Amino acid sequence: METVFLSYARTDESLARVVVEALTGAGLVVHWDRLFEPGEDFGSKIAGLIESSDSTVVLWTPASSESIWVKAEAQLALERDVLVPIAVGIDQTALPLPFSVLHTVSGTNGSELGTVVVNAVFGRATAAQEAAKSAKKWGAAVAEVARVVNSLPPDVPGLSPSVLLRDLESGDEEHSDDEPLRLAVVGEHNKGKSTLLNRILGQDLLPTDTIPTTALPIRVTYSPIESAWLTVTDASGVRVKLPVPLQLLDDYTTISNLAEYSLEPQIAEVEVPIEVLKFIEIIDMPGVREALPREELVRGAVGSATLVIFATDARSPLRGPEGAALGSLLSSGDSRPHRPVGVSLMFGDATGPAEHYEIVDSVTARVASLAEEVGYEGVPPVFLLSSRGGEPFDDEFARLRRWLNQCATNRERELRASVRRRLLDRIMALDARLNGLAREGIVSVEDATSLHHALLPLRLELAQAPEVDRG
Repeated sequence: METVFLSYARTDESLARVVVEALTGAGLVVHWDRLFEPGEDFGSKIAGLIESSDSTVVLWTPASSESIWVKAEAQLALERDVLVPIAVGIDQTALPLPFSVLHTVSGTNGSELGTVVVNAVFGRATAAQEAAKSAKKWGAAVAEVARVVNSLPPDVPGLSPSVLLRDLESGDEEHSDDEPLRLAVVGEHNKGKSTLLNRILGQDLLPTDTIPTTALPIRVTYSPIESAWLTVTDASGVRVKLPVPLQLLDDYTTISNLAEYSLEPQIAEVEVPIEVLKFIEIIDMPGVREALPREELVRGAVGSATLVIFATDARSPLRGPEGAALGSLLSSGDSRPHRPVGVSLMFGDATGPAEHYEIVDSVTARVASLAEEVGYEGVPPVFLLSSRGGEPFDDEFARLRRWLNQCATNRERELRASVRRRLLDRIMALDARLNGLAREGIVSVEDATSLHHALLPLRLELAQAPEVDRG
């Protein structure tokens, strides 16, 4: 009989009881903390139940999203691939990372919540069974290819299938050599770029001020241990990478302090244990004018980004050279036809509520015109934001996070599709090569035909590349 562990916040016990009743009524065994004995080691007990259960239902609510226990339980379930997340009374984008970027079922506070959870649990079980069946089918096909290849005459010229077989065994799961999702926020100085990135990160990590602050690109990535590095050019013109204390990052990366040092820094790299960075790298850019002394390095940093936000002031958006800079950014899509670009209108709280719709509508129209001029696919989204929060800026930031989540999902699909295409190309090349060898009489027609039939199921599977949402 299938077992389910239920994770929830104590203040949501009434919701939990609805779920427990529905799951037990569906014939499932439910483990939850109300069945624990007094004096038990709750931590070890919960970890053991999540490890042994077929599914873990996490009820995400405003209360549970702040619970250390629920977040820890959800992480364990995610690592075991048994997570069934249900959001009740909370937008998915407000969930703690990494759960805000995972598919989550929406529930309600009513009695139908039980039905929603039961369907989600059985749906996950069905999906898991289908995935296992697909993996078994793939493994059998790869084994058949290996059998045929191993039966070929040794030392066939130009035939090296061992690497292909190794990659086929991993299917489309490995894409470590592909670029990660990397976000750069660009624009002129004092447009709130670092402030926006700090809000995305969830803490004040990057330097901010009312005067031009960031002097060079700062790349921020995930690591369980905090560290910071500075790539500098020494007096002899040699580039070296130096460790610096993270708490002194401002001393080495801000315009006001940079003049005090004889070394010329090129780029700063920061590693911190912030969850969002497991899914997206961040590049904090100097203002357009401040970037001129390091224009080549800045251009390279922007060019490496797979996702860009252009920051401008909501009080006077896209003024002067900003329009041309945004147009140039959009036109770079020739080499990255699907690189998403968004526009953030910062300092929205400094505009009147009656102006909000007009500002966003006007900027969206101008952005659409620029996109059309340079042949950019689609219209970049426009977000009206404020560092102080409040309405409507919290809703706009939630919309920005949803956009980032969609970009992350699309990037993952693109990476998988890229791997699948590479594998498909190599399979077809192997097939064509063996056919050529058969025509030359080096291998038999029977061997070439056997390999062709063995490769066919893999070719059909790989040709079904996942769709990517461009919305």
